[in-house]
Amino acid sequence: MVDYMFAYATNIDQEEMQKHCPNAIFRGYATLEGYALDFQGYTGHAIATLKKDKKSSVNVAVWEMTPEDYYTIDNFEKFPYIYHREHAKVLLMGRKVKGSVYLLKNKLQSSMPSEEYLQALRKSFDKAGWSHQTINDALKRMEEQKSDEV
Repeated sequence: MVDYMFAYATNIDQEEMQKHCPNAIFRGYATLEGYALDFQGYTGHAIATLKKDKKSSVNVAVWEMTPEDYYTIDNFEKFPYIYHREHAKVLLMGRKVKGSVYLLKNKLQSSMPSEEYLQALRKSFDKAGWSHQTINDALKRMEEQKSDEV
């Protein structure tokens, strides 16, 4: 049985992902419906996650994973301590495929990531040929939340 992982942050970068999971096979890009990009954690140190949002969608890289790859990426993502895996489906080349997506385990406050992290994420998006709009939308939502709280 084929097992897929849907990456939405720096793991979309094929070169970087191959360093972590040399046996993983890149299968293409798809759209994950019903999720929005978010950054959660402590201000200046927040990391990417997804939050459920029926009106939104995010681009993902689809990786075919071996058990060894999951072992490696689980360690990298600090699964099951920081992230957990949630099952999802995407449309890949006209065919629905099931896979896993890593989400932060504890719902932390939406916060700003470091500029270094944002640069790495933008670089990954650039390599995939994606717009930065998803990142910008997540940052804008955080700014709007802050102004609503004041």
